[in-house]
Amino acid sequence: SNDNLSFDVGLQEHSQGEACWWTVHPASKQRSEGEKVRVGDDLILVSVATERYLHTTKENEQSIVNASFHVTHWSVQPYGTGISRVKYVGYVFGGDVLRFFHGGDECLTIPSTWGREAGQNIVVYEGGSVMSQARSLWRLELARTKWTGGFINWYHPMRIRHITTGRYLGVNENNELVLVKKEEASIASTTFCLRQEKDDEKKVLEDKDLEVIGVPIIKYGDTTVIVQHCESSLWLSYKSYETKKKGVGKVEEKQAILHEEGKMDDCLDFSRSQEEESKTARVIRKCSSLFTQFIK
Repeated sequence: SNDNLSFDVGLQEHSQGEACWWTVHPASKQRSEGEKVRVGDDLILVSVATERYLHTTKENEQSIVNASFHVTHWSVQPYGTGISRVKYVGYVFGGDVLRFFHGGDECLTIPSTWGREAGQNIVVYEGGSVMSQARSLWRLELARTKWTGGFINWYHPMRIRHITTGRYLGVNENNELVLVKKEEASIASTTFCLRQEKDDEKKVLEDKDLEVIGVPIIKYGDTTVIVQHCESSLWLSYKSYETKKKGVGKVEEKQAILHEEGKMDDCLDFSRSQEEESKTARVIRKCSSLFTQFIK
């Protein structure tokens, strides 16, 4: 930071000592210290160790966070409730890291030869060892609801983020299914929803339907879903083609595509990842990013 009186703020794995403790203070005169903090409240966070404010600013076009004498107001937004996750174990929530299983013996993933260039930036259905590898992990992110950690429900707009690349499943200008960089991932191009069946009905949820935590409907390994792209109304499907693999010969591969009608077997079900898997996948993404920056 360029502010000589500020302290850097980072993350640590343990909660020992005062370095990671912050006190919560109301930013508005409508709230006083000692009151309950409510959703939508503006607040100020003060570092116990340095007695400085948690502050965010821009330096050299880069956003930074530090402990400073400058004040930043932070807003409280809902994410989820602990009791809902404990009570409804086995249901799919926003923020979950999971796999899309297709037919029980293959899953949605990227090929081992995936690249950013056109023709290599594709998504496939693949079976075998990939079903336990990091490249088949995705995270569901609710797009418009206040409760980003709420239940995944039918028709709710969501974004599907690939864990090891950090990119979003999305649509390019030719309606081709690709992985889109975070900076270029518009809501229109990367928003999908889950449907029970294929029909022409285009249901637009009202704000009141999106401001609640939702209800437990979609269950791991039990509920079958069909994925639809919200903006184009196209269905997540696949096309099959034969290719030659060294030492194997001719094999059939399935590339994931978006289609007006799709196929009879486009249904998918979810398989939750282990916590260690998702952590490892995030480490892979960070390392890949560092190597890429180093090479450039």
